[in-house]
Amino acid sequence: MRQGFIFLLLALSLPLAATPDPMIRPQPYDFQRGKYLKICVPTCPLSNDGLQIQNIGNHQRFQDWNAADHMESYDMIHRIRSCWDQCGYAKAYLVYGRTSPSLRSETFHWEVVPYPDDGWNQLKQIGVIWNVSFGSSFLTEKERVVIASGMREQMQYLDEPYDIHLSQQKSDDPFCDPEVINKQCIHDGKEMLVLYNYAPVKVVEESPHFLIIPKNHRENFNELKSSEYNEAMKLAKKISDYFQENYPQSTLHLYHKTGEAAGQTVPHWHLHVVVVKEDAYLPSFEFPCVKSPTSCTRLDSPFRLVSQKVGQFCQSCQNFVYLMLPHRKLSEEDLAERVTYYQGEIEF
Repeated sequence: MRQGFIFLLLALSLPLAATPDPMIRPQPYDFQRGKYLKICVPTCPLSNDGLQIQNIGNHQRFQDWNAADHMESYDMIHRIRSCWDQCGYAKAYLVYGRTSPSLRSETFHWEVVPYPDDGWNQLKQIGVIWNVSFGSSFLTEKERVVIASGMREQMQYLDEPYDIHLSQQKSDDPFCDPEVINKQCIHDGKEMLVLYNYAPVKVVEESPHFLIIPKNHRENFNELKSSEYNEAMKLAKKISDYFQENYPQSTLHLYHKTGEAAGQTVPHWHLHVVVVKEDAYLPSFEFPCVKSPTSCTRLDSPFRLVSQKVGQFCQSCQNFVYLMLPHRKLSEEDLAERVTYYQGEIEF
């Protein structure tokens, strides 16, 4: 009777126990660990001097990141760029992330890539686009530790306070032009706007390309308020939710640039959200099935593997070429059609 009572108490207590966050131990290639995120050397870096902001809790997918995660990433991006600025390494940088909303095993992270003003910026931009198109090389733990040891001096200012200088002046850039806003605006939020890009990225076909911008003039990320960044992430998630429901195999590329050396062309901060839909991928060519007495799949599987690899390589080549070429501007009629369509489709 007594044992039965003990088992009953245990059974009642189990549903009340919260699931703990996974314990991720500090690694020698880590630089800073916050409450939800950490700064570390990437596993597959876009650039050998880039840094990764990774979630260390249960929120591994972009869909699962909440306001606290985004606010800590905002703080960490500022700390990284402040380190590079204080040690004189770089003032310009790229922040890039990629998410496939339907992929449950996804581990979303931001990668921050510096662009030193050393005259090799355009070549570095080409290298980053190459790695986005073809994939980056995998680093072993030992290689990540070696890279981290070489960055320790740069990262010595991570715990020091940083400055945010808000712009008080209006600008004549396109994103401060009411006429441009009226033509491209899909959603008018509290502090942020969602625009459709008048010159969208083309990956095989035109990819849906959105721009999330602050209503007030902010030249770059260094001037962006935390509340503006948080709203931008909420709007990006709304776009992700829409494409997850309607195009489950889509992949979203999110990135923003600070400084001309990093490729920023409009002096008004904007987050790119580029969607590569499922029908934009090159279909894999399949060889006819080689009949056999035992199986119809074993003999043709090597052919399928080769055809898929060739297809993926050809797709990556096309992606690289399209990303390198200037993007074609939409006509006013085509732009208006896309703006009207997404105004009615995406629920912000």
